[in-house]
Amino acid sequence: MITDLSKAVCRQPGCGGPISGVCINQLPFDECPDVVPPEDAEPGEPASAETEPDTVSTGRMGVLSIHEADAFLRAYGGLVLAVVAAPNAGKTTFASALYDLLRRGLLEGFGFAGSETIKGLEERCFDSRVASGEDKPTTLRTRSVSPLIFIHLRIAVPDGRQLDVLLSDRSGEHFDRALNTPAQFADFHEIGRANAILLLVDGQKLVTSHQAEIAGARKLILALAQSGYLANKNVHLVVTKTDLLEGALQRTLVEQRVAVLAEEVQRRGKKTHVEVHLIACRARKGQSSFGEGVQRLIEANLPAVTDQSFTTTFWTPNAASTSSLDRLMFVTRWQ
Repeated sequence: MITDLSKAVCRQPGCGGPISGVCINQLPFDECPDVVPPEDAEPGEPASAETEPDTVSTGRMGVLSIHEADAFLRAYGGLVLAVVAAPNAGKTTFASALYDLLRRGLLEGFGFAGSETIKGLEERCFDSRVASGEDKPTTLRTRSVSPLIFIHLRIAVPDGRQLDVLLSDRSGEHFDRALNTPAQFADFHEIGRANAILLLVDGQKLVTSHQAEIAGARKLILALAQSGYLANKNVHLVVTKTDLLEGALQRTLVEQRVAVLAEEVQRRGKKTHVEVHLIACRARKGQSSFGEGVQRLIEANLPAVTDQSFTTTFWTPNAASTSSLDRLMFVTRWQ
């Protein structure tokens, strides 16, 4: 029996155990069978709190590159959700809220089962927590110069499985720049590879400057259609920041205006399935509950996973741009 949990480590890859304060198995640390004394840990497992008190060892740098995401999918399978949105629409806030809701057990039937990018998720969430000491909840923005990256979540689902989900994280400025040269959308490979597209629309702007917000969303829809990304896709129009809406009248206006965009997606797409979701990813007293609408959004996406293996890869690795590990995985799996 472990008497000092502060020195214990976890044998599960991707779990920081007592060091991180989050148990992948969702058990108290003194009851989890994977929590062991440091001397019982295998080489390469997370270091103990005594040697690395401020780190969580995940084997990653906090995010997955496009090549790491490709290697992960070929090895394990999973669900890819392409997040498409203009700047400041709430992409990072949504990913952070989803992680927090799962970790805190606030999504009925779904649970947090681990992450290869837990370091990055914690960094994104910290400024929105009371522990940060900030007066208002904020979220780290994806810098305009940042390359395409992915956030990983392993989610426990009601039927007992654990599903791997990759959320794309591309700066909103990338989409803005591509709208000026629509041919650039052909290089947004995560959208073509995705099981579903989450098109985020700023709910507050649908009230305060709805014409500009609708026009911008329509441009994105047209660019996606011209690039062939809408055909045979599940598209979720996700209205963010509904926590900032004031009263039933504003909510009704938002619902009416996003319905126009849903019709646009349906008209432009071929065999495209469209759903509308209104979500609130921050708790604001008297306005909404934290995570409103996220449950339904997750329920609409996770059942889409029917096969955990892949017969093809969308992002073909090449010797010039991938690591030796990626090339080895590609050769051993596909030859």
